[in-house]
Amino acid sequence: VVLVTGATGAIGFEIAAQATEAGAIVAVHGSSADSVAKAVERLRERVTDAQLIAAPADFRSDGAIEAMVEKVAVEARRIDAVIHCGITGAARVAGPFAKADPANFGEHAALVLGSFQTLCYSALPHLSVRGGTIIGFASDAGKFAAPRQSVIGAAFGGIMSFARNLALE
Repeated sequence: VVLVTGATGAIGFEIAAQATEAGAIVAVHGSSADSVAKAVERLRERVTDAQLIAAPADFRSDGAIEAMVEKVAVEARRIDAVIHCGITGAARVAGPFAKADPANFGEHAALVLGSFQTLCYSALPHLSVRGGTIIGFASDAGKFAAPRQSVIGAAFGGIMSFARNLALE
């Protein structure tokens, strides 16, 4: 059972499709029930006998991530992998740092890094039963310096550092 967050976007959808083609049960996440239903329909067009679980959750809503993980775990009776492509962030943080809105810095970090940490924390008890895995997609701005990406790079660098440290636990 593979939970793919952001499976309604381009990268997440392709990952979900390839996992489905390989025979995995795939939990399809998107921020709304409508976007998830459309992704599920497209996946069924590609793989007619796909085993899919609709897992809509707005990561901006308190408790949504935890409820989504629990729904998948209950419906599938396990979670073997989490592939996180469901990145969201605050407005007005890209661009020259001097022109960014400081009021959005904390929100951006909470949405990008905090949502990933919450996802991992919620999934870990299910993953540890059979030795599962977590994969987190992050912008290369977290690893390589880029102009106009200071705030974004900090949050994604946090994801990369968190994932490396969590792997050692």
